[in-house]
Amino acid sequence: MIMKNSFINSINKKLLIVSLLVVCIMLGTNLHADAFYELGSSSLCVNITLADDFDTLYSVRTTELEVTDDSQFTQYYDDINFDYIYDGDYDLDALYAQGYRTMVIEITMDIREVNDGYQHIFIYNGTYSNSVLLRSIKFEHYPGTNNTTYKTYTFYIEIDLASVTDNVFYIRYGASGLFSDTWRNKNAKVQVGWSTETIKASLAYSLEWADETHTSYTITPWPSV
Repeated sequence: MIMKNSFINSINKKLLIVSLLVVCIMLGTNLHADAFYELGSSSLCVNITLADDFDTLYSVRTTELEVTDDSQFTQYYDDINFDYIYDGDYDLDALYAQGYRTMVIEITMDIREVNDGYQHIFIYNGTYSNSVLLRSIKFEHYPGTNNTTYKTYTFYIEIDLASVTDNVFYIRYGASGLFSDTWRNKNAKVQVGWSTETIKASLAYSLEWADETHTSYTITPWPSV
């Protein structure tokens, strides 16, 4: 998960980062004034104002979900409802009125293949087939062959805040490729923040943690497949 430092350390690190200009500063103001986070490069991501408990991953689902190459609209979906997660403390329309323009989402889950193929993750603003597609991710768990071993993935996504309606967004799943392309995921979690900047990252990015302490990572765009 994104690591939280003390307020004093955050000020010291902020001064260092301003001089080096190598990381994206996520310093809360109105929403979480004592939080400080770093993620990636300043050219890749927006500066974030953090929601309370941004440093704690919200568990969406622990159970295993099987995804097939049927339409994503006929399969199970996960809903991320801010009224439930934050007890109604954050209204997205009100945040937009305050000047926030981008929602930043980190989605973490364990993924494995049942059959060789491509995996798809979709972010929608509603549950219907005519709902607005906010972002999509297409990737391959293990290129060229079937791999049934679970691996933890973290996706960094920026979304236009105005396109999210009713204080909720939805995560849908799909698959593609030759023949059967079934895959599974479990332990889905999210983190959310907001920015006054417009979207910088038009694609989804992957975060690769260097070790189990989650203190070091690299951020790279998902390759086109």
